[in-house]
Amino acid sequence: MFPVIFMLCGCSSLPSSSDRWWGADKLQHFMVSAIIAAAVADQRDGRHSDCNAAGTGFSSAITVGAAKEWYDQNRGGSWSHKDLSWDGLGALVGAELAADCF
Repeated sequence: MFPVIFMLCGCSSLPSSSDRWWGADKLQHFMVSAIIAAAVADQRDGRHSDCNAAGTGFSSAITVGAAKEWYDQNRGGSWSHKDLSWDGLGALVGAELAADCF
C-alpha cells in the first residue's frame, strides 16, 4: 500500500527538464538499491524461501527509493520517475543476485 501512496504523491509534480535517463545520479540510484535489496534478501534467505527473500529485498529497496523521492519533492525538488526506475532495476538485480530466486 505504501509504494502506491508514494507513487501517487509523485504524480503531483512535473519532472525536471534536467532529469535525464542517463544522468550522473542514475548509477548511484541503481547501486544503492541493489545493495539494499541484496542485503535484505541475504538476511531473509536463511529463514524463508528464495523468492520470498528476493521479494522482501526488492520491496525494501523500492520503499527506500520512493521515500527518497518523496523527501526530494518536499524539499523543493521534483519527483523523478526516472530515478525510481533505476531504483527498481537495481533492486531487481540485487535481490536476484542475493536470493537466486530464478
